[in-house]
Amino acid sequence: MTGTLDLDASSTPSASGGDDGHDLLAGYPAVLTVPEVARLLRRSRSRTYTLIRSGQLRSVRIAGSRRVLRHDLECFLRDAIEL
Repeated sequence: MTGTLDLDASSTPSASGGDDGHDLLAGYPAVLTVPEVARLLRRSRSRTYTLIRSGQLRSVRIAGSRRVLRHDLECFLRDAIEL
């Protein structure tokens, strides 16, 4: 994993052939840490936690640590792209 996310037209569901769009982050782990999400979004860790606290980005607690499910990050990105 390189830590960058390419959101050009070739990675959108219609261009890549996926009918449900779940392949936007194919190859990334199913569960991501907040710092990993921050790197993917090219935002600070603090800004990523702000997105989580505001409810814009869903997260879960696993063994006391905050994690973001890949599916929830995909939903967040799809919503952001549609704005």
